[in-house]
Amino acid sequence: MSTQRLVVGLALAVMIPACGGGSSSSTPVTTTTTTVPCVQTILFQNNGPVPARTLIPLPFTFNATARLDVILDWTSPSSPMGVYAVQGACDLGQFNARTCNFLIRSEPSTVKPRRVSASNVAPGSYALYIANFADQDESAAVQIISSSASCAPLSAAAPTAQGWAPTVSRMVQR
Repeated sequence: MSTQRLVVGLALAVMIPACGGGSSSSTPVTTTTTTVPCVQTILFQNNGPVPARTLIPLPFTFNATARLDVILDWTSPSSPMGVYAVQGACDLGQFNARTCNFLIRSEPSTVKPRRVSASNVAPGSYALYIANFADQDESAAVQIISSSASCAPLSAAAPTAQGWAPTVSRMVQR
């Protein structure tokens, strides 16, 4: 029987390390994280006068689904300015009634510069409207930017109703 015990003992000794209990011959696992880069394209950039109580439309085109970012700055911190992005046509009456197809609706504020975003904007033709609600002329600078989803958003400007909104007297094409 001692031979039989020896055979069983040797068999157990050979099989126990195969159970993975104390083996130190593991292969290290390397994990690679890929960061998608932020890609931004300036679609429009300009500066110039914005007369008092006036709305200025700036048409632009989106070529791929992306986030729309808009940066507007103006001279006087006391002048209330509004920023709006619209899909399709919008005349002065529709704008003043706020019945346009707004993607961005950032009502007048004296917080400057204004930085607003709209996510997942589909390819197509759009217009950015800059509104000077002040009784004085302004000088403004604007950038319209197409940004990939990996870029940090500037801020949301939902197209929902935001209470009473002032009106402008005229629309001037640039």
